[in-house]
Amino acid sequence: MGLISISDKLADAFKRGAGENSPPDTGTPANQATLAWQALALFALALLVRLLGNASLPVHRDEFFHFLAAQSWADNGSLAILDGAYPRASSYTVLTGLGFLLFDQSGLFVARLPALLAGALLVPAVFVWARRRISPRAAWIAALLVCFADLMIEVSQFTRFYTLQALFVWIGSAAVYSALHDRKSIGTATVWLATAGACFLSALHLQVTTIIHLAGIGLYLAAYAVSRPRISSFLAQQRYRLWLIGGAAALLAAVIAIAPRLPFDEFRDTSYWAREHRDDVLYYVRIFLDRFLILTLIFPLSIWLAVSRRSRAGLFCLTLFGTAFVAHSLAGMKSFRYIIYALPFFFVLIAIAFDFLLSALSPVVVSMLKRAEDMRWIRIADRSRPIVTVTILVLGTFLAIAGNRAYAHTLKRIVIDTHRVILNPSSFAQEPPDRSWRAAAPRLRAAIGTPSLFVVADDMRTVHYLGPFDLLISRSRVSDISPPVEFGTDFRTGRRVVGSGETLAEVAACYPDGVILAPADRWELDSAVPPDVKAAIHAFAVPVTPGVDGFHLFRWRHPVHGVRCQDIRAMIEDHSPR
Repeated sequence: MGLISISDKLADAFKRGAGENSPPDTGTPANQATLAWQALALFALALLVRLLGNASLPVHRDEFFHFLAAQSWADNGSLAILDGAYPRASSYTVLTGLGFLLFDQSGLFVARLPALLAGALLVPAVFVWARRRISPRAAWIAALLVCFADLMIEVSQFTRFYTLQALFVWIGSAAVYSALHDRKSIGTATVWLATAGACFLSALHLQVTTIIHLAGIGLYLAAYAVSRPRISSFLAQQRYRLWLIGGAAALLAAVIAIAPRLPFDEFRDTSYWAREHRDDVLYYVRIFLDRFLILTLIFPLSIWLAVSRRSRAGLFCLTLFGTAFVAHSLAGMKSFRYIIYALPFFFVLIAIAFDFLLSALSPVVVSMLKRAEDMRWIRIADRSRPIVTVTILVLGTFLAIAGNRAYAHTLKRIVIDTHRVILNPSSFAQEPPDRSWRAAAPRLRAAIGTPSLFVVADDMRTVHYLGPFDLLISRSRVSDISPPVEFGTDFRTGRRVVGSGETLAEVAACYPDGVILAPADRWELDSAVPPDVKAAIHAFAVPVTPGVDGFHLFRWRHPVHGVRCQDIRAMIEDHSPR
């Protein structure tokens, strides 16, 4: 009885999506033209907001992976970084390299443009879908939520593939929705599904977490299939009850049998630097409460409305966002940028709630204004009353959104960046700040000189600002090598990695002199330079004087006294391609 009841409820929900609360007609040429102009205006707004702060957001060290590999691609067609390579999301690296060739410069401002464009395109993409599937008001709210969320903006100003993955995921999902719910020909549905497949494959190439989204798509497809009249009528027939129970038992047994072979180890695998949050299932809950407090408090209303009012679009977004949120909360690796692709679905759900609240509050505001006039507190002309009502509702919506830390931060950044550009127009496209590295590079080169061995704790920035190095200190990188081992080779640079003080001391004993460079931010991280490494450095090396602000710089000079120096030197000095 339970299975049949669920089937009936799902069928009823999908039917309601086609009846009451039907989305507005956008099929006429005039409506299509209006929709296109509105989408173009939103794209221009999103692009401006993202470009305005592209030069002011500090550089993140992960940006150098694609940045350095893209420089190699633009120069010689490879993805090389020193003697290694960075093949992950190679198409995104190529896209970044094409930007270097197009603008004839290879700075970090230009390197961020592919992510920035993808993030800006996501805004009109959300708007168009919500406009067609829900309502104009919900579409505007959803698009503006995507446009001005600080985390969406910052990921757009980040030389990584997350916004492009989010764009492909959104377009692919919209295509699946059209294939299922647009009453078109089989050929049209096939085209939509082919588009979805291409988008999902592209997103999967960029980021493996797309599998989680595909699981959400699978859940929705299953619910849709159960809601079909033929299947629901089949489930309702008494004579098939035993067959259904047997099939469900067989499916459960198959899942139990296959479960040990599924890549749960990879799903829970965590780099050393991220192990603090490995088992923190409330990680994303806290972030949402911190960045989107008011929106998160509204979310239960969104869930209720998704089921009862905006059945198809609401259930669709709820399934996809809910699957991603739960799965990423259980996964080992956690960072907000990993779940960026699911945020647009959250914003659509919030827009549905705002749309409902505005409809419900509009007559309340009208009534309150009338009462205030009756009490002779205010006087409003009849023709001005609708304008005043809309103004109050818009202001209330603005405050409800701007009251979230994510949007208050965006407003602050826009004001600061606008002031900066007005005072110094050339700063609009300047290179993003990179703490003390850019300014300190000349002094670091002079202080380092030409040692027999150059050991660093930040490989990517060293390559970019100073050039080649010989050995990397990073406990986290050691843990990422399979199997984890000292003197393992980092595939990104082809250089050896050490993560213990004992190993580093053994290396130093095999070289008559050397220099160790660690920026202050890496020096303080246990995942980069653990305490035993710091103790070993202080034991065999001395600080370089005068020092360079923001860096820990050490030098050693002593007779070679190592035990297995020939093997150690051979490993470190072997720069042959791997």
